[in-house]
Amino acid sequence: MTKHKNLHFGLLFLLLCMLFALPVWADAGDKPSIYITFENMLDVPFYGTLIVDTLPWDASHVDASAKDAWYANVPDAVYDAICAYADADGFFYWHCPYENLFLCSESGRLVLNYPSPDRFKLLLYFPDKDTFAVSEVLEKYAHDATYILDFGGVVPSDGVLLDVRADYHLPSGIGGLLVRMVLTVLIELGIAWLFRYRTKPLVYRIIAVNVVTQVLLNVALICISFKVGGLAAFIAYFLLEIPVLLIEAIAYAILLPDHRGGTWWKAVLYAIAANFVSFIVGFRLSVHFPLIF
Repeated sequence: MTKHKNLHFGLLFLLLCMLFALPVWADAGDKPSIYITFENMLDVPFYGTLIVDTLPWDASHVDASAKDAWYANVPDAVYDAICAYADADGFFYWHCPYENLFLCSESGRLVLNYPSPDRFKLLLYFPDKDTFAVSEVLEKYAHDATYILDFGGVVPSDGVLLDVRADYHLPSGIGGLLVRMVLTVLIELGIAWLFRYRTKPLVYRIIAVNVVTQVLLNVALICISFKVGGLAAFIAYFLLEIPVLLIEAIAYAILLPDHRGGTWWKAVLYAIAANFVSFIVGFRLSVHFPLIF
């Protein structure tokens, strides 16, 4: 019995050592974005940008006369017209050392990654008719906010108010959540086997605890990613593992000990080992399968 137990713990220790080698990289921060899709457009060239009433906190402003390489593909007449636009609510176009003026008729969308304002209007310019169309004031509702503008097959008249609607959506992570939950349960059941938690009642308890903690963890991470971004969720993942470990350690200390399962401290040790292994495996797999993790 002692030899088998030592072998199991020895294999577990070797597995932990192999998994502990983690990849390291430098700047991996994601930037907030605003993504506007145009639907039912006519074959008419138009340019688009976002105008603001105050500069984004991380934005730099450059004098409008300093037309640099970011605007090399924008005709001077278009650039000058956008800069001179006078909005009734005082919103303005800001010239910055990042591309924020686009030929939207070519791509069918406007994507502004950095910096992206929290409060803005969509401004479109149709050079063939020398006309503008502007939206109502829009609020950025998420770290990566998406919007839709349906032209309805009509070129907007000068000064028309564009009906831009927010495309509210949560991250499409249901499939990934199920994969992560199944993988976590399988890993922790494998570790449970090494700790000799093998009877059906004990296995069912481990599965039930894992389902509860994984749902709580992933709902929190999805909300953080939605509002603050993937990098914040990544950091929160490390921090949230601590309460998850505490919850599971307490639950296992209560549910696992029986005449076969051993003592409460063994259940706590199992919670630490199982969470550590599942965390490291999940972290390593997230490098290769980011859409799932």
